[in-house]
Amino acid sequence: MAKFSAESFTSNIVAIAVAIVVFSAILLPMVTSAITEDMDPALKAVLNAVPIFVGVGVLMACIYLFINKKN
Repeated sequence: MAKFSAESFTSNIVAIAVAIVVFSAILLPMVTSAITEDMDPALKAVLNAVPIFVGVGVLMACIYLFINKKN
């Protein structure tokens, strides 16, 4: 069984907070401002899917941080 490390836990929480701030403060406004009305519908669909994929990536990284066991 792996030991609980407060330092590792704290660094994981900070990494998650930074990822959420970058996602919500930088990526979402940038993608939404790039979408215009006269844009190709296929390109609009791709740009609308980017935040979903990044959100899934952040979620997977969070899960990895808490599952990863270092001895």
